[in-house]
Amino acid sequence: MAADLTHQVEQHFQQVGDLLVQGSQLAASFPDEFSWIGLETKIQQYVSESSDVLLDAQDVGSLARLLATSYQRIQNRTSNHKVACLGPPGSYTYKAAKKKLGGLEILTQDTAGEVFELLANEEVRYGVVAIENAIQGLVGENIDELVDYGFTIVAEVRIQIEHALLANRTLQDVETVYSHWQALRQCQRALNQLKQRSGTKIKLVEVESTSRAAKLAEEDASGKTAAIASRIAAEGRSLNVLMDNIEDVPNNVTRFFVIAKHAPEAVELGNVKCRTSINFKLRHVPGALCHALNLLQDVNLTLIQSRPESDHWSYSFFAEFDGHAQDESVKKCLAELEEYCGGKEAVRFFGSYPIDEDPTR
Repeated sequence: MAADLTHQVEQHFQQVGDLLVQGSQLAASFPDEFSWIGLETKIQQYVSESSDVLLDAQDVGSLARLLATSYQRIQNRTSNHKVACLGPPGSYTYKAAKKKLGGLEILTQDTAGEVFELLANEEVRYGVVAIENAIQGLVGENIDELVDYGFTIVAEVRIQIEHALLANRTLQDVETVYSHWQALRQCQRALNQLKQRSGTKIKLVEVESTSRAAKLAEEDASGKTAAIASRIAAEGRSLNVLMDNIEDVPNNVTRFFVIAKHAPEAVELGNVKCRTSINFKLRHVPGALCHALNLLQDVNLTLIQSRPESDHWSYSFFAEFDGHAQDESVKKCLAELEEYCGGKEAVRFFGSYPIDEDPTR
C-alpha cells in the first residue's frame, strides 16, 4: 500500500515537473509589453475563488506568486522590465518592490523624486513609492508627484513596519540616532527610554530613508551613531540589533503604490476587492466640497485629503473609495463628479487596483 502511494506521488511530481517546463517555455515567449501586474491580479482572482481547493488559500497564493516570480526572471533576461524604488536594498520600499515584482530587475534610488523621473523618461516600466502609513498618514510629497506626473496606479502593496535600533557598537555608546522622519516619530517611547538610560541628550537626525540611516550607522567607526530601520537593513552589514520591535504602535503598516507611465491592459477582476484613486479640483464657491461629497455617497469613501495647487490658496482633493471604475456605482459617481467639477481635466483618474489584504506576506 505504502509503495503504491509513493508511486502515485512520484507520478504526481512528474506531472508537476512537466507543467513547470511548459510554464518556463511560455514565460520565455512573453512579449515585452506583457503585464505582470495583470498576471498578479489574475492570481489574486484565482486565490479568491479557490475555496474548492483543499490547500489553504494562502498556500495557493504563495505557490502561484512563486511561479510568477520565476517567470518574471525568465522573461527579464530578454526584456527591459525594470522597477525603480527608494533604496538601498533593505528599505521598506525595496521590500514592497520585491513582494510585488521580485523577479524583475530593481533599481534603487536615493530619493522618491528620482523614481518618478526614471518612470517619466521610460527608463523603467514600474515605480514603487510609499503613499500612506497607518500611523502617520499620507506621504504628501509622493501624492503631489503622482498628481503632477499623472501616472497610473496599477497596484498597491502593504508592508508590516517593524523597526529596530541598529549600531555597530553597544547601546551605551549611542549619542546620535538617524532615520526617516516618520520612523523617528513612530518610535518615541523607545527613544525616550534610550535618553533616560544614557543620561545624555540623544541627537535625532532625519535622513531620506531608514536604510540610508543604517548605512550611516555602519560607517561611523566611533560607534556613537545608531539607526532606526528594519532588521533586514542590518543583514550583510556590521550592525548589531540593539533594540527590536521598537515602534510605538504594533501592527503598523505602510501602503505603497506600484505606478506606471502607461495604463496596463484591463483585466477581468471577478471577486477581487478593488479600490479607486482620483484627484479632483473644485470651483471656489461656497458649499462646493459638500456638494462633491454628496455625489460620492453611493461609494465607500476611504480617504480624502486636500493638496495645495501651484496658485496660492487653491486646493485639489486626493480621494480613494472602494470599488472598480467598471462598477456601475463608481461609473455613476465619477460621471456626476466630472460634470460638477467642469470636465475630465478637473477630475484625474489614477486607477482602480486590487486591495492588498496581506501586509505580512
